[in-house]
Parts: sequence; C-alpha cells; structure tokens
Amino acid sequence: AAAATTTTAKNEEDGANKCKEEEEEETKKLIESGMEDIISQINEARRRCISCISSRVSRDCLAFITVGVPRIKLKYSMTGETAPKVPSSYVSSVLEPLKKHLLLAAAAAEGKGVDKEEDLQQQQQQQRGGGTGGANVCCRWLADAVIASVCSKYVVTAKELLQVVAKTEAILSRLKKNKKQQASTASSSSSSSSSQSMSDADKIRLQLQLDITAFASQVRVLLGSNYRLKELEDLEQLIMTKK
Repeated sequence: AAAATTTTAKNEEDGANKCKEEEEEETKKLIESGMEDIISQINEARRRCISCISSRVSRDCLAFITVGVPRIKLKYSMTGETAPKVPSSYVSSVLEPLKKHLLLAAAAAEGKGVDKEEDLQQQQQQQRGGGTGGANVCCRWLADAVIASVCSKYVVTAKELLQVVAKTEAILSRLKKNKKQQASTASSSSSSSSSQSMSDADKIRLQLQLDITAFASQVRVLLGSNYRLKELEDLEQLIMTKK
C-alpha cells in the first residue's frame, strides 16, 4: 500500500511538472508571438521615420541644385563672362543639410545633445576632413537615401540644362549659316577678346563639369574616399560623356 501511495504521488508530481512545462512553453510562445508583432510594428515605424527624414533632408539639399544649376545658363549666355575655373558657389551648400542631420544623429547615438548652434559648429569643425565618424556608421541609411535622391535630381536638372544649351547652340549655328556677313564681322570682333575664345555653350558645359566634380568630391570627403552609389556614378558619368 505504501509503495502504491508513493507511485501515485510520483505520478501526480510528474503530471504536475509536465503541466507546468506545457504552461511555460505556451506562455513562451505567446510572448514570442507578441514580441514579433511589436518588432514588426517598430520596424514599420522606423521605415516611415527614415522615409520622412530622408525626404525632408533631400528636399533641403535639392533646393540649392534646383536654383543653382539654371543660373549657370544665365551667367554665361551672351554676357561676355570669361571661362569658369572654379565650381559655382551653390555647390558648397548642397550637402550642408545632410551634414547637420548626420552630426545630430551621431550625437544622439552617443547619448550627447546638440542644444546650441555653437555646439553644432564645434562638432562640424571636429568632423571636417575626417568623415562623419559615428554618423557614418549609425546613419548610413540616411546618407545613402539622401545622396541617391540628390544625385538623381541633379542628373535630371543637368540634362535639362544641357538640352537647352544644345538647342540654343543649334539655333545660333543655323543663324550664322544664314548670315555669313554678320558671322564674319562677329568673328573678327571676337578675336580681340580672350573671353570669346570659348563659346557660351562650352562655358556652361565646363561650369557644370566643375560643379559635379566638386560635388562628388564633397560626397566622398563626407562619407569616405571609397564611397560608391549607383546614382552618384550615374551623375559622374554624365559629365564624362560631355567632356
């Protein structure tokens, strides 16, 4: 009887342990399932946040391109300006919104704050010439998204300018053929001015080449000399084909 009682007690204990294990396993599955849902929601929120931030930063960067590139034509079309030797002033401003957000993101990732304009300027001076440090690791997604967007729009804007220049050049060429006497007079007068040794169209193309080369260089100073992105390569290819 004692042995039977002991066996019964052991069976009850084993049953209780098994029931407990099953309950723990079920609880674990419920927690994991709930965590998967939470993680999925966090990832979706992160994706939306990335899209929102990159769109805003891209817009701020593109503002300089959409204004600066068309001004190249205004600067050299029938103005007598000498051939360009340096990039346009707008180029140095294009990446400033991205630099600011990368520095802020790096500071946040390191648990630091940038509460004052002076703090931001100090961080920019520390990072200048050496990439973006922590931001280059923590916010590469932001850099890639913004650079891709900016380069794509830069290509479109540059192509539009080159198309306008080509059409204008073709019209002027036809006019010269129809007015040979005027072309001869213009040729003799232009020889006295060194600024006329290059056509306005060629000056515009040269300026665009200088601008895009400088922009690409600034991207690699910011993100590393080995930085590669298809949209950036497409932009550089555009001026290579126009040389």
